[in-house]
Amino acid sequence: MANSFTSANVSAEAVSTFARVKSLSTTRFLVLKINEERIDLIGEQRSTVSLRQDYGAMKQFAERHGSCYFVFRFGPSQWTLITYCPDSCVAREKMLYSSTQGSLTRALDPSNGFFTDSMHASDLSELDYAHYEAQEKSTGTSALSHHEKEHLAILASEDEERKERASLHAARLADKKEGRRSSGYHAVAIPFADSAVRLLDQFKSAGGGALLSLCVSENKDSIEGVSVSSAASAAALPAAMDASNPRFYFWKNAGNTYFIYACPSKSPVAMRMVYSTAKNTVVAVAKDHGVTASKNVEVGDVDEVNADSFKDAPRYATAASSGSGYNRFAGSGTGSNASSTPPWVRGGGKPSVVGVGGAYRRDDGGYGGDTVNARNSPKIDTAHPIYSMMSPGGSTGPKKKIVIPPRGAY
Repeated sequence: MANSFTSANVSAEAVSTFARVKSLSTTRFLVLKINEERIDLIGEQRSTVSLRQDYGAMKQFAERHGSCYFVFRFGPSQWTLITYCPDSCVAREKMLYSSTQGSLTRALDPSNGFFTDSMHASDLSELDYAHYEAQEKSTGTSALSHHEKEHLAILASEDEERKERASLHAARLADKKEGRRSSGYHAVAIPFADSAVRLLDQFKSAGGGALLSLCVSENKDSIEGVSVSSAASAAALPAAMDASNPRFYFWKNAGNTYFIYACPSKSPVAMRMVYSTAKNTVVAVAKDHGVTASKNVEVGDVDEVNADSFKDAPRYATAASSGSGYNRFAGSGTGSNASSTPPWVRGGGKPSVVGVGGAYRRDDGGYGGDTVNARNSPKIDTAHPIYSMMSPGGSTGPKKKIVIPPRGAY
């Protein structure tokens, strides 16, 4: 087959036949097919009294010849080019028939006065007159193929996403203009339905282990209550949570109330966006009703929930002050706890060290290696334990040495 076609590749028989019948009503359609490097005329169908019957006659040619062109007359001087190329064809053949349509119509109709439309069929059922009627009467997509409907759905989704992003961008610009801080998607103020308020009040008076479940309504215009159940421990939570749909949860445990936003990987993308932008509103409205979360937890699939999800963040204390009772080496307290500070760091000040790499005591209780000036030299009660691990003086022979740097030295 040729890689490209021009009007010169259309057979003289096809051109002369169309010139003869284009203004007549005696011929209903012509059949043409690409053979090697030329488009040949392979059939002609005479008109009958029934347009429906004539239209269905194309199926016989398609079954016999496979891929081909039909030049079909719907009315006086009203011709339509119908390209039939079944799905079973190889990709090269489909591309060839698709790219040659323009060359064929220009060769048959140089004045461009007879071809009023073009159609494509990839299945014999699409050569039924009923399919044509549905396509003509349809105001939507009922007569489109599966691939065409899928393509339109993708375009509509992209357009919706484009509008959503434009709206979010405008909201962020407004936040910036008003001096409000904003990050990620703009928060959406979504009202609580009566069911959500009722379950919120029920949860507020419930005891430890109570689990409140909330969801976004089907119309995405409100927060609805789902249930108030019980989960005695973090290990029991996954069984009490929805594994398929995003949900907002409030859970009471050990005197704390936790807000949990769960968004399973199998949930729809559009719903993830709605839940993500509504979570701040849910926390705020719950607080207005007397339910204050002590910590927010976000998970994907519910089986990710475990005891580690609810552990408090590490606390970092400042330098020990009189009466504070906090000791980073032995926890908080006084007496024996306070005195358990290693002797090499007692004295309350920084050691007299000048240079790079000296381990010193920071104001926040840690160690560092910056260059410092001598100030408030501490009292060294005893040698650092690192030196006790070195070989004693006067010993002979090689000895293995283990050096363990003090905590925070790096």
